[in-house]
Amino acid sequence: SKLASFFAGLVFAFFPYIFAQSGDYHTNLITTWFTPFYLLFLLKTLRDGSYKNALLAGLFFGLQGLNDLTYTSFTIFLTLLVIFYHFIFWRKEFSLNTFKRLTTAAVTFLVIFSPVALAAFKTIKEGFHPGVSLSVQNVYGADISYFLFPWAGNPILKGFSKVPGAISSTEGT
Repeated sequence: SKLASFFAGLVFAFFPYIFAQSGDYHTNLITTWFTPFYLLFLLKTLRDGSYKNALLAGLFFGLQGLNDLTYTSFTIFLTLLVIFYHFIFWRKEFSLNTFKRLTTAAVTFLVIFSPVALAAFKTIKEGFHPGVSLSVQNVYGADISYFLFPWAGNPILKGFSKVPGAISSTEGT
């Protein structure tokens, strides 16, 4: 439905988390438009025999990989769920042609993502030494209470906040 798609797009585009990250100037975390395009072309890759859709899926997945590694790991998990759902619940047969199209998307992703992957492997080989203390994660991390109680910085609901560390972070938004 076009109406449902429009409202889903509005919710996705104006999700409070995105605005919270934009307030902290985390441009890599507000650039989320790669994921819906990737999913669109992944679904088209699974449904029809076009290699163009596989190349576009790989392109958007590769751009996501260049943008943010956290979202890339989420996208990998989402990809597995979509493929699982496609073959289990839609009862589609896994053909050689489907395998070739998915391989095309994966190779396209790997070509685009390779500069980041090579740098990451080099860092792992040399030993990882974070420039910022890992205790920062206590400030910028989210736990389950952030989803149950309002953020302490919320102008309307801050009186109901029970999250002590949320004052200094927008992660609780």
